[in-house]
Amino acid sequence: MQESNNLKQVINEALEDKKINWGKIIPSLSGKQRKRHLALLSLLIIYGPKSTWDLAKLYLEKIEQIGLKSKSTFFHKRMKENSIIYKRLKFLESKGYVYKQGRLYYPTIKAYFLLLIVNPRFVSILPPEKFNKVIENVDLEPENEQFLLSMDKMNKPQLPKLVETFKIFFGDPLRAKLFSETFRMFLWSYKINFDEIEQKQFMDLLLTQIRKVSRKIKGSKKTTLNLPLV
Repeated sequence: MQESNNLKQVINEALEDKKINWGKIIPSLSGKQRKRHLALLSLLIIYGPKSTWDLAKLYLEKIEQIGLKSKSTFFHKRMKENSIIYKRLKFLESKGYVYKQGRLYYPTIKAYFLLLIVNPRFVSILPPEKFNKVIENVDLEPENEQFLLSMDKMNKPQLPKLVETFKIFFGDPLRAKLFSETFRMFLWSYKINFDEIEQKQFMDLLLTQIRKVSRKIKGSKKTTLNLPLV
């Protein structure tokens, strides 16, 4: 129950931040389905690929926290939720946050970064090994892939260096918070609709910004970090 409470709390924190109108940069987080969208992406990353039927059960138990006091009542609620989730997953698939293989839905790397952008505290509850799996198959521009390889200091050949680099970069809450605030400001500054940007475009955009931040840090004696500009 503690895990469920933590997940629900982190989702609510993101959506209840009155200083941010997510609809301007992430339209999928506006309207009455915004909580369900965040919850579905979180559940897929935490618990792995699931069918709509399995997600309906998880959503009721972990987010709505409806117990099994009455099997018949729970079954009817699950049937209703299954219908809603089916439509929501089709929507999220059209925006590049999930993809389907057979009966199961899988999260994409774009889904993981969406969660980090809206609330960096997601990094404390999302299992890093699941992040590793979704990033391994991402295609990058050659200069960005080379940049990532040059950042890797772990020297662990048994793991892809790309995965290792991101484990280093988002391995603690402070780095996650820095990323969240910086990229959130970047989306606002350039009025980028995160829902519409393709996964590969996002990854290349992200790494381009990281490269620019890296150059600024290396070229300055100051310890402050300025927002990178394109």
